Amino acid sequence: MKLKNSVVKTLIVGAARVWETPDGLKYSRLSETQAETWKKESEWFNRIVTSGEGVILDFDTNSEYFAFTISEKSNAEIWVDGLFFKNFIDATEVKCDFSPDNRSDMRHIICYLPSNGAVRDFAVSDGAETVKHKYERKILFIGDSITNGACSHYEGISYPNVTARALNAERFITGVGGGYFLPAFFEKTEFKPDIVIVAFGTNDFSNNESFDVIKEKAEVFLRLVSKNYRNKKLFCISPIWRKTDKKLSAGENFSEYCEKLKTVISDSDFTLIEGDKLVPHDERFFDDGELHPNAIGHYMYAENLIKFIQRKI
Repeated sequence: MKLKNSVVKTLIVGAARVWETPDGLKYSRLSETQAETWKKESEWFNRIVTSGEGVILDFDTNSEYFAFTISEKSNAEIWVDGLFFKNFIDATEVKCDFSPDNRSDMRHIICYLPSNGAVRDFAVSDGAETVKHKYERKILFIGDSITNGACSHYEGISYPNVTARALNAERFITGVGGGYFLPAFFEKTEFKPDIVIVAFGTNDFSNNESFDVIKEKAEVFLRLVSKNYRNKKLFCISPIWRKTDKKLSAGENFSEYCEKLKTVISDSDFTLIEGDKLVPHDERFFDDGELHPNAIGHYMYAENLIKFIQRKI
């Protein structure tokens, strides 16, 4: 049974916009204004902000299968009832056959949608019930490439996705590779979170600005977020460990910088989460050995983040 685009749109999670093209549905985690803001910062962001990363289908169904097509070769990943089920690499067709046993039972399906191309021809079993998953809360994640799941190897293993599944939360991930505290990036959308988690800072350090410049941008950004999400649970994660010999213009090394940034966060309306206590200070937990957590690193990040959040909500 083919699903109408109007139905598919109701199942899409994490998209600031969804639009129809001759090739099928396209989507983006960023609004047009947000994408243009990063493009103006540097041409380097052009590809990053135009991809479909971070958008999912999240639904419950008693269908015996789920399928769709992609307009160009891309990747997709399917999780069923909280477990990894199957991934598709450089694929143009996606189809998952589920056990026909207990057909009346609903399965929770999460499909991490392709980052490239358009999607179309969504199909489930004839007569199957297909409804958007019901959540207990909503979480907005704002951050850089780590928040966007870089180097997690499986999208479902990135720390925001693990966290969202564990807390049964509808998640909206506005992670931007290379991103930093940029006040012009913040934009309040129709998504109404109960929890907001900001995780910038490591790229600010890499950009070699003075701490005073970083401090000012961070303070403005955090004030904008807190002003627009009053009475919500606000958390800001200081940078996780990284291996680097770089120093800021005034000579602060990375650890000294992080301690200063923690003070900025603590002085804001946000609850500080100390990033250096989330992932082991060990190259083996980082895909590149120095900056981006690998699959295990992301999972440990999420495990410790979940524990912290559960104590606060």
